[in-house]
Amino acid sequence: DLYKAIETTIRKQNPKAALIPYMSRGATDGAFLRAKGMAVYGVPVFTRDDKPGRAHGNDERIRETTLREGAALLLKIVEAITRP
Repeated sequence: DLYKAIETTIRKQNPKAALIPYMSRGATDGAFLRAKGMAVYGVPVFTRDDKPGRAHGNDERIRETTLREGAALLLKIVEAITRP
């Protein structure tokens, strides 16, 4: 199950993490995959930087370490769901 793989992977990285399912007010391309019957979960893998007000602004950016950590977490999730 995709959600279980996400939960397990995040808990391995941060055992104290609060995993709370929520519904975002935003939209994603996930609607196209859901229409084909696929499970889609948005996973916020990037931690908040020191200036979260930059999100969706003209100077939106994240730190390089944040990008690397988020990409590594996504890779671990993909590996978890593709293991036999």
